[in-house]
Amino acid sequence: MIIVRDGHTFDDYLGDCAMTVHAGCKGKVMSPNHLSSVPDLHKLAKTYAFDDSYSTGTQPPSGPNHWWLFSGQSASNSQRQSYPSAHGTVFDRFLHGDTVPAQGTNACSTQTTNSGSGGSPYTFVVSGDIYSMLNAGSGYWKNPTDARAEVLPIDRPGTTIPEELNYNQYACQGRRVADSQVASGFLSFVKTYGLPAYSYVGLFNDHPGSAQNIPENDVETYDIVNSIMQNAKYKNNTLIIVTEDDTQNGSSGPDHVSNTYRVPLVVIGSATYVKQHYLSHVAYTTSNVLAAMERVMNNVKPGILNPNGALGLSTFPMTSADKSALGDPLEDFWVRRAMSLSVRASASTPTGLVPLTSTFVATATGGVAPYTYLWNFGDGSVTSSARSASHTYTRAGTYVVSLAVRDSAGPANSVTKTVTITARGTVPGAPTYVIGTAGDASVTLTWRAPSSDGGEAVNAYEVFRGKSSGTETRLTSGGCGNPGAELTCTDTGLANGTTYYYYVVAANPIGTGPHSNEDSATPNGTAGGAG
Repeated sequence: MIIVRDGHTFDDYLGDCAMTVHAGCKGKVMSPNHLSSVPDLHKLAKTYAFDDSYSTGTQPPSGPNHWWLFSGQSASNSQRQSYPSAHGTVFDRFLHGDTVPAQGTNACSTQTTNSGSGGSPYTFVVSGDIYSMLNAGSGYWKNPTDARAEVLPIDRPGTTIPEELNYNQYACQGRRVADSQVASGFLSFVKTYGLPAYSYVGLFNDHPGSAQNIPENDVETYDIVNSIMQNAKYKNNTLIIVTEDDTQNGSSGPDHVSNTYRVPLVVIGSATYVKQHYLSHVAYTTSNVLAAMERVMNNVKPGILNPNGALGLSTFPMTSADKSALGDPLEDFWVRRAMSLSVRASASTPTGLVPLTSTFVATATGGVAPYTYLWNFGDGSVTSSARSASHTYTRAGTYVVSLAVRDSAGPANSVTKTVTITARGTVPGAPTYVIGTAGDASVTLTWRAPSSDGGEAVNAYEVFRGKSSGTETRLTSGGCGNPGAELTCTDTGLANGTTYYYYVVAANPIGTGPHSNEDSATPNGTAGGAG
């Protein structure tokens, strides 16, 4: 949200701010001044983050400064803004390519609503008489190719929300709009529709379209800020910029320092991500504000502004001024550990038959990068320090995989997430090397365990016997009727001289597997005879 209070400077409103706001301020006392008229601005500057070096970057009059917020471009000497035809306005960029349905008309024309194009999920509202200087021939946006005024859509394409409030009463009807009306209109919008993703509230106390009431301007600013910041629904995910978007006395007045035209700037947000009771001497400009707003609009997570989020130049079609501000869009105001360290953990294959191979990925956000990682796979195997690691489970079971992330803050933060893996077993493989050794009316069998137990321990073997190949049936009594988990048994009570055929199967809690190789032996009346 940007709240613009138009018409006065740093020194006019804050004077020697080292005495009135923060020790170390660089203000001077200007005479005459309005220090006593803006006590609420002083309260905001003391409570939240304040910049005593903010510059609009443009000369008066102030109209182009306001349009800079819409267009991201400046042509203040001619009091006109160049329409960024390739990519549209700041609102166009914020709102994913919405086009203005009434370009080339003027603010008093009846506008066609819900036309144009675009499909952004974001909402915005402009509250204030942004066309108040229309009759004077300045302060509004003219297309330099045809000198016709440009206007914003009343209702954005695809919506029926009245997104411009009190925007042209003076220009079209000669009515002066009190700041209280602008403020109450905005707060009524918020009450009805919720806080928009982007809000531009203009309290233009020196424009002919306003009541020119500086104390009222100050009170209404404070009321808007408190209404938002005391609302549990909005206070932790709202960024408010309060600025006096103008200068006085040209380049030689007491407010002029190092060719910057200084105006008060207050950055308001939750202590989670904006420094409180803070004074900055960084000479930010309107471009920095725009870049910060674009970052918030696109990188914010619910309830948290991420000051470390990468905002690539390809994310938006930006002007050169926007791009230059990307490296430090009001960065001095952010709490560096604004986002708490958190980690999301995922497993590519959380359940399946053994051998089960799954890839685990940890995604860390917040805290202070770089991060270090640790994957305990839950099965007693060697851990991994990779952010993405694969592991194969060879035993059936339920495993709790812990994924721990540690950041580089001092002291460091650690967060652990768990993922549950269920490896289901299958039947075992076939026993191997079954050998029958003939004896006196008996055959002793030996075999080897299957190469795979199916992820579950083999708990029994079953022996099959027949008098010809392929006719074997399971033995249920005698020495090989129940060999358990042993790898040998002796089949007794056989007829000497008769050939017997055998194979063995393995069983685990899942079931029985395929049978082994077949072998045969002929009892010969001699103990330990040839097989």
